[in-house]
Amino acid sequence: MGIVVENLTVRVFIKKKWVTILNNVSGKIPKGKMTALLGESGSGKTTFLNVLSGIACSSKNFKVRGKITVNGKPRDPKKWFEQFGYIRQQDYFIEGETVSDCIKSNTKLIYKTDNTEFINSTCEKYLRMLNIESIKDSPIKVISGGQKKRLSIALVLLKKPDILLLDEPFTGLDFVNSLNFANILEHLSSTTETTMIVSIHNGPRKVLEKFQAFIYLNNADPVFIGEIQELVETYKKIGCELPKDMIHIEHIQTLTLTECQFFDVTGGAELLMQFKDLYRKETKHITGGLDKMICSRHVIDLKPSIIQIKVFIERRIKLTFCRGPKHYIMKILPLTFFLLIFASCGLIKVLVKYGGIDDVIVTHLGPIDDLLQILDDNFVLLMFLFLNNMLLGNLFGIMFAEKDVVKDEMLMCKYNLVTYSIYASLHAYLYTLFVMCTLCLSCFLIMLGFTKTIIIFLKYIFLVSPVIVLFSLGFALALSTFRAGLGLKTSNQMSILNVFLMLGYISTCDGEARKMLYFILTLVNLVTPFIYTIVFLVDILFVKKQVADKLSVFSIANLVADHGKQAFTFGILDNYKFYIFFSALIGLLLMTGIAIQYKLRLPKYRI
Repeated sequence: MGIVVENLTVRVFIKKKWVTILNNVSGKIPKGKMTALLGESGSGKTTFLNVLSGIACSSKNFKVRGKITVNGKPRDPKKWFEQFGYIRQQDYFIEGETVSDCIKSNTKLIYKTDNTEFINSTCEKYLRMLNIESIKDSPIKVISGGQKKRLSIALVLLKKPDILLLDEPFTGLDFVNSLNFANILEHLSSTTETTMIVSIHNGPRKVLEKFQAFIYLNNADPVFIGEIQELVETYKKIGCELPKDMIHIEHIQTLTLTECQFFDVTGGAELLMQFKDLYRKETKHITGGLDKMICSRHVIDLKPSIIQIKVFIERRIKLTFCRGPKHYIMKILPLTFFLLIFASCGLIKVLVKYGGIDDVIVTHLGPIDDLLQILDDNFVLLMFLFLNNMLLGNLFGIMFAEKDVVKDEMLMCKYNLVTYSIYASLHAYLYTLFVMCTLCLSCFLIMLGFTKTIIIFLKYIFLVSPVIVLFSLGFALALSTFRAGLGLKTSNQMSILNVFLMLGYISTCDGEARKMLYFILTLVNLVTPFIYTIVFLVDILFVKKQVADKLSVFSIANLVADHGKQAFTFGILDNYKFYIFFSALIGLLLMTGIAIQYKLRLPKYRI
């Protein structure tokens, strides 16, 4: 039976008035055949495909009326996204993946399987089918536009759709590649009995001859919908004779041209009106979709998939460490900060302990044991601050770098937001623990000894890191969809500078001067909320010690513990109130992030 469209009308509110994009379109799209969707730019082709797929704009300024049935039944939101595939003008890929890895990872996502034999055989099947075996090991970012389009088809065909929608796939292809691509579509349609609807802008004859049915739109109005035999009959009814050496579908496209250099189409506007009038006359009895609103709604799925999370993590590891030395070096380079901290603190500790610093300076600072303890505290604080910053950077970086691909894949219901958020958080957390338990562990053992290292690591793993993950997740969910969020993320990672620059001054100020510094620091931290994690980190990792007043200016850890809660909160929050505020801040970030993701990434459908 195929797809039946009845009285489909789309209107959008633009510049204080309603504009009709599709005007009462009715017709049948034959099952298992190739249908060409034709029309000039702005005629409504893309809108027709979007409405048909169900992913039309969800704005209140966008209204859709009509009725769409598939094989005699309304589209079922739970099954519809398994029935159709949609290849749009813009292709979205993880550009660093190879072609074969892309197909394999999508196979795992769609079928939720780890069966290596099935995954490899499926990959080989579609590489051969789309004739892209020769580029299977090439990164997607280096292949041509036509090859990317074939890869897009391979990814869509993985779920074996009954209906395949393609929005201007021939754009940018020369004649030979267009014809080759049309041959591929024809082969797929005949062998898989897939219903194909392909929008084309002035396609060449050899390409148009591959199609068995046509939809022609002009300025939102339908001109013709039907198979080629019906188009021939329509010409006979109107009494129009074809110019020499032209086929029907070529000629009907020239009717919208005011001037045609190569064909004699005098009276084209009048002839076009005859086609429209005949179409209206033959479809006036169709009323099934009149005044039926197709409203937008969320199709919510909150169940996480363990297999999909595993696929995401495997893909991220490959992209990070298996794409040549450049990617590996870029990932390793930030880790030199840990070595720099270790080398600096270790050198100072050796000089203090073994007399490398002038005795007068040491005497002025205080007992050596206290000074060594302060050095150890500062070393621990700086190392864990960089770990926290790295966790935030990784989590935010994943969501920011993949935002367009993720939005597109979630729109096609490949996975849900819960699954993706768990993956991003888990990968960033595991990578942080990996760095901590490899690079950092040896540094801590040398500086602190075995017992202190184990205690402080357990505190971080079980008490600190879960809170940092929640904080980072809320921050990333709230800001990763905006380009400005990248700058805010960097500012938050550098928020430790506020501590270095201001806490020393605060410790030496009293009265109005201290209040003013509290106020300034709080204003700065309105855009760097990650700095509150420093106070939390110090409270968990350090036990307050009695240190001589003359030493307090040199102990970052003790300064944070003494002044942080007030310095970052207008000087009004004590320990208990600070943690109420801190908990509320994390909750607010998570709720804001979820709301933003719900609004911007969780798709709405008109089905």
